[in-house]
Amino acid sequence: MPASFALPFVKRICRRTGSLIAFGILTARLASLAYDGCAFAQDETSTAIPQPSPSAAEPTAMNVIVQDHFEGEDGLITSHEHCATAEFPFSGTSLPSNPSPIWEGDSGYFHRRSGWGYSGHPADWKDRYFFRMSTRNFNIQDAAISWRYRSARAGENGYPSESSDAVDVWLRYQTQYNLYVFQFDRADNGFQAKRKLPAHGWTGPPELIANKGVYYTLPTDEAQPIFGAGQHRVTWNGIKNLLPASERAKPNFPNLAHDSTTTYDFKVTVKNVGDKVQIQAYRAGVLIYSATDDGRSAIAANGETQGQHLDWGYYDTVPGWKPSWGLPITHAGASGFRSDDIEFWLADFVVGKLN
Repeated sequence: MPASFALPFVKRICRRTGSLIAFGILTARLASLAYDGCAFAQDETSTAIPQPSPSAAEPTAMNVIVQDHFEGEDGLITSHEHCATAEFPFSGTSLPSNPSPIWEGDSGYFHRRSGWGYSGHPADWKDRYFFRMSTRNFNIQDAAISWRYRSARAGENGYPSESSDAVDVWLRYQTQYNLYVFQFDRADNGFQAKRKLPAHGWTGPPELIANKGVYYTLPTDEAQPIFGAGQHRVTWNGIKNLLPASERAKPNFPNLAHDSTTTYDFKVTVKNVGDKVQIQAYRAGVLIYSATDDGRSAIAANGETQGQHLDWGYYDTVPGWKPSWGLPITHAGASGFRSDDIEFWLADFVVGKLN
């Protein structure tokens, strides 16, 4: 990891031993030392009765880990130009020039526009995989991540749309190769959580490799509304009867409007349940998704499980492979967002500790 070797070793100590991002000048200084991150659709169930859903307490000033309300003058928040890349299996590192104490990333430009964080156009990056930005705070463990959101159509100001185009929120991000994603805005109008494992140099099927890693889709657990455990993809149409009247009045309901103006409120929680990790998602305050990672049962695109791939020794040839990489990510990491060919806006991004 050549770029990080040039930085003081204390940077990693601060991040890994629980140093917190504070306000003011101290906030910016500590954050500048943080490590970078540079199959099945359902139909509507007409008999479903909306039930009150348990929801994590809203963050207070005492338990906020990181937040950005995108206040201030319009302009660049940060970009790939302020990130030094590193060799697999590491991610990059923020350069001293990074103007943001909160964000860093190795793909694209992140802008502030009228109180919103804005991704820019996919075409501006000249690649559909145009936006990858993480928080500089890696102290996010059991947490609730909330944000307001609006987006354009997949492919607008970009490239011909593909069904896999999506905007993801990152959870417990270790590196760009080792993390959880929750895909809350997909071009196919579904949503799902995935675990990515570092896989460069593995002996498994090469077609499963995506950016030197393999994605495994988590199965839903018993807390999943309407459909219960064992689903690998849920659709907006499948859970439409759970959503409140305020959502029903929005264009293209129950799917997202993709009109660049209609706003949605999302929240995702991630927490340890013993040696497993549970991910739950909310739209407009309503539980819409629940899945638990046990390190074994998530499936790759070819239908094989993570457990099978580990047992078959596919990962033994990955440079620097550690058996812990194949376990659920129970320790802290960063959050962030990724987008493929979907222009989007964020507001009121808040990460708070779960009580």
